[in-house]
Amino acid sequence: TQTIQTTVSKSLENLIFVVTGSFEKLSREDMIQLIQKHSGKAVSSPNKKTNYIVVGENPGDSKVKKGNELNIQFINLQDLLNLIENGKKY
Repeated sequence: TQTIQTTVSKSLENLIFVVTGSFEKLSREDMIQLIQKHSGKAVSSPNKKTNYIVVGENPGDSKVKKGNELNIQFINLQDLLNLIENGKKY
């Protein structure tokens, strides 16, 4: 079955995220849907266009290494929620 994506806001518009690690309250799929609902884009691996890497417990070493090499900003779930709520950039 295919899910119909509903946009809730545009607070993450033009931002690209990578999600790594596990999160206490949300599955990885839920995290990706949360980003997409707020007009953000979630990709599987960091590249030079990635704005943020959302880091949970036990993040993937390769994503962290690549993020460091490309000077990508690392944020946690609370930072992501603040971005959505306030449009605050880190």
